[in-house]
Order: sequence, then C-alpha cells, then structure tokens
Amino acid sequence: MLSNDMFRKAFATPEEVRRALSAGRPDNLSVILDRAVARNEIDPDKLIPPVKTLLRDLLRHHVMMHRVAPSEQLRIAWVDSIFLPLVRRA
Repeated sequence: MLSNDMFRKAFATPEEVRRALSAGRPDNLSVILDRAVARNEIDPDKLIPPVKTLLRDLLRHHVMMHRVAPSEQLRIAWVDSIFLPLVRRA
C-alpha cells in the first residue's frame, strides 16, 4: 500500500489520479453487482446509472479532494451505510 506521501508524488495531478483509477482494469464492480443480482441479493431495477457508479464516484471524489486513499473503515461505511441500503431487495 502506498503511503500518503508516496501517493501524492505518484499522482500529482487530477489527470494522473483519473488514469490510475481506470487504467486497463476490468470493471470488477460490475462483476460483483451482476453476481449479487444473480444471487437475488440486490434489485437490478435499483441499479440505475448514478447508483451503479456511486462507489467509484465516492472513491474518486475522496482521492481528488484529500489526495489520499480512503481508509478501510470509510470504504466499509460507504458500502454498508450508503450503497447497500440503496440496492437491497425490499
């Protein structure tokens, strides 16, 4: 894991951060969401575009504003307290 200083040096501009977040990586979040839909854990009708990209958008915003990766505790809170309540089946 990068230290905060190493992170700031490696990603000095917003463009570098954006590239790093999307560089040649498969869209793992879509795979995870598809599997959750298949297991009937989340409602596919609730996966409208802004909800589908919410976690990625939160991550991007945090990195851009704070120039550090979000803590594990914050990422867990995003998933458990924000994202899952939006997409769970009723």
